[in-house]
Amino acid sequence: MKRTLSSISAAAIVLGTGIPMVLADTTSTTPSYTQVGTVAFQFNGQTVANPYILDSQDSGNTTAFAPVYYFNQLLAKAGIQATWNGSTHTWALTAPNIDASKVQVAGGVGTGNTTITLNGTTIKMINTFAAQDPAGKKGDITTYFPAYYVNNLFAALGISATWNGSTGLAVNTQATALTAKQTAATNVEVNFNGPVASGTTVTLSQNGVNYTTTATWSGTTEVTLNTGYNLPAGTYTVTAGSLSGTVTIAEAVPTSIEITTKGLATVSGAAVNYTVLDQFGNPVANPGSITVSAYDSTNGSLITGSAAGSSNSVSLNLASGVAKNDNVVVTVSDPSYALTATTVIPVVGVTNIASIKLGAATENGTTNLTTGTVTLAYTATDAAGDSVLLTSGVASNGIIDGVQFLSSNSGVVNPSSLQVDGSGNLTFTAAATGTATITAVDLATGQTSSVVVNIADANAVNSFTLAAPSTMVVAGQATTIPYSATNAFGQAITQSSFGPSYQGDITWQTSNSTVLPVSGVSWNESNNSLEVTPTGSGTVTLYALDGGTIESSLTLNVNPAAYAYAISGTDIPSEFEQGANYTFGSSDFTVKNQYGGTYSVPIGDSWTVTSSNPSVIAVSGNTIMGGSESGTATLTFSLQDGNNKVSYNFNVSEVPSSDVATYTLSAPSTIYASSNSAYYGAVSVTGKDSSGNTVAVNNSATVAQLLTSNSATVAIVSNSQIEGVASGTATITALSSTGSVLGTATVTVSTTPPAPASASFSEASFTETTPNTATAITTALQNLLSVKDQYGVAVSGASGYWFSNNSSVVAVSGSTVYAEPEKGTATVTFVTSNGVTATIQVVNN
Repeated sequence: MKRTLSSISAAAIVLGTGIPMVLADTTSTTPSYTQVGTVAFQFNGQTVANPYILDSQDSGNTTAFAPVYYFNQLLAKAGIQATWNGSTHTWALTAPNIDASKVQVAGGVGTGNTTITLNGTTIKMINTFAAQDPAGKKGDITTYFPAYYVNNLFAALGISATWNGSTGLAVNTQATALTAKQTAATNVEVNFNGPVASGTTVTLSQNGVNYTTTATWSGTTEVTLNTGYNLPAGTYTVTAGSLSGTVTIAEAVPTSIEITTKGLATVSGAAVNYTVLDQFGNPVANPGSITVSAYDSTNGSLITGSAAGSSNSVSLNLASGVAKNDNVVVTVSDPSYALTATTVIPVVGVTNIASIKLGAATENGTTNLTTGTVTLAYTATDAAGDSVLLTSGVASNGIIDGVQFLSSNSGVVNPSSLQVDGSGNLTFTAAATGTATITAVDLATGQTSSVVVNIADANAVNSFTLAAPSTMVVAGQATTIPYSATNAFGQAITQSSFGPSYQGDITWQTSNSTVLPVSGVSWNESNNSLEVTPTGSGTVTLYALDGGTIESSLTLNVNPAAYAYAISGTDIPSEFEQGANYTFGSSDFTVKNQYGGTYSVPIGDSWTVTSSNPSVIAVSGNTIMGGSESGTATLTFSLQDGNNKVSYNFNVSEVPSSDVATYTLSAPSTIYASSNSAYYGAVSVTGKDSSGNTVAVNNSATVAQLLTSNSATVAIVSNSQIEGVASGTATITALSSTGSVLGTATVTVSTTPPAPASASFSEASFTETTPNTATAITTALQNLLSVKDQYGVAVSGASGYWFSNNSSVVAVSGSTVYAEPEKGTATVTFVTSNGVTATIQVVNN
């Protein structure tokens, strides 16, 4: 059946930008075809599409046709862009990494109504036709390509593709096989017939035993396995994922000898160097059976020399009887392996450094040079062109082995500091930072070579940049300022490495000392973070300077100091038994500042509480008590924070004991074995009603007796206290007056002596009016300091040390802390004798 498509618009589609429709040409006729059904188009084992296949005639043969769109998809995954133009009947392929002139498709270019190009070059012509795609909507016409010819095209492009009329087209760009060969005594080279996925592990094994190897990849199709040692001869298995192959390993044996010396000096001990090579062309250890003979063919005399050792070198005696320009026939043999090498070496006279070239200066393997010992690379040859090393020794007037060393800046590099060690390594001492040009002059030939060395300060800061803080800046609070820095070599300096040696390079200035004085900028010694503690609100610009030059600036908007703004919640029980009591403190409340953040209530702030019905809930100071009557009372808590006062109303009910549905016994998990009452463990019960609300229980009335499962470990002091007796564990049980169990708790007794375990200041900051003279504030700080041992017991008079990060504001002398006359902020740190720390901000106003 013929069908004219003149009414259908031609459209070009670039791979990945359209759908499989309206791709047909406008001039072709549609031959008769048979709808076969769907097959799978797969890429590396994953199904990309399931197109409908049509069978039709091509060159007298029945073949399968598929929509060009789906071929485009496969090509895209293989990294090739495909564009179909229905007007010109051109399928244009673009692959910059493929040379079109070298692509040969089976059957040659051929003929047909469609041209296939690669990078603009025609590589194949085939017949295509347009037809309805059964997968599309009615009227969706697309162009069908013969699968057989496209399969050949894929092969020509280096893409492994397999067409099966029943299952479909499978494209595989990954390796399906590997081969391996030995390239050295310790190396196996593995080649794949396609790319291997990144991270693929390649193993070498024999009889189920894996050998440790180091893998070095060359692209994605070749890897060299190095064992670091000679493998025993035999057959080994190479495995990479699901692929495997075998390799035969042969023992490395001496196969040839190479004499490397090009000229001989007329001295006693002229060196003849040689190398023994294995069958892989790699040097092998001298087998020790080498013999060397030498004959002066010019004057007809034998030349004596030292016996060959294991250093791949032998010394010949050319001190007398041998003249410059004589030819010496040297033979090196290894009878054990029947190896012989013979060469003629000319006599070049007394050897000198005929050529020297200076290389890179390095320190500890890098080109980042600082003051100290620096290694200077060089290459040197003698008159015969043989590589030689400078003679070991220290430069005399800058001369080593006939080479004069000069320096353009002797303050940085003094030529007299150059020396050569026993291995021929040339070093010098960099005495100061700066730049110097080192020049080597061969005094015999006049040949020169120079190298420039730059010596930098290892602790110098090259760049320093401030960044905006991630949190609000508030007066009176320390805020961390992010920063980045590089060293003299342009390398990033991590914050953990930006210690005092770097910090000392940076100085500070501010645009408004009322808002942020310079003394309010400090380094946190614990982690090298940068902190600012403004003393007032407003706008201020912070400048970071290095050597008087501004490196970076940062403008900060400082908000007024935080204060208690609202109380948003409490942990106080909402229900009380008659006679129950609860002592509250700041920790029982969630206090917010005016910025919505949590506010740390200073110790000096005072709390008050009133009850709307003292008969129901009574209060006394900071203690709340269940009254004599049932009901509900409103407790009003007030916090006086400086000039600001905030209040919080909380309803509390007195409930009968019968409302308590469950009890829980609370006891410390670990106590110290001591008769000191400070280490007694407090035991109490709490209750919950049927709705899960916490009930404050009258412990004295509720707990009739405490029991211990092991009195030798834990003793009962009272119905509310226990004592640790000896190391071990015991179960504590609380009984009611009726003998019912209220709750149990497991307590462990430790005999580990108490030691400071935690330290903290009760306030985040301490403010001192700036004195005219240094004023001791140690006692004031100690009053804010709390040190507790591992059992939670306060350590009275804990010994320790005081430190300040800003001695101009707060200074430490011995065990005394002084507030200095300068206004500003300092971070003061207390460290116990066993290393427990606590910090506080001290502000001089």
